[in-house]
Amino acid sequence: MNPNLEGAIDAVPLTLYHQTDLPTDFAPSTWVRLATSLSPFSHEEAMLLCQASSEEWIAWVPDYGEVVLHLSEFYLPTEWN
Repeated sequence: MNPNLEGAIDAVPLTLYHQTDLPTDFAPSTWVRLATSLSPFSHEEAMLLCQASSEEWIAWVPDYGEVVLHLSEFYLPTEWN
C-alpha cells in the first residue's frame, strides 16, 4: 500500500444509506437535480434514462454525457416536473 495514502480512507467520512431512506418514485425522462456538480462545465441537472439497479439510474447530463447515478447523488426538487 502507498504510505502517502495510508490512513486516508479512514479520514473520509462515509454516509451509509439504507434503501428505505432513499426515494424510489423516479421514472424515465424525469429531470432531477444533482447533489454535486460532475464537472465545472456540466449542468447541475440530469434526465433519468433508465433504472440500472434498485439504487442506480443511468442519466444524461447536459455538457457531460451519460452517467450512472446512485440515488444519493440526485433529488427531485418539489417545484420541478
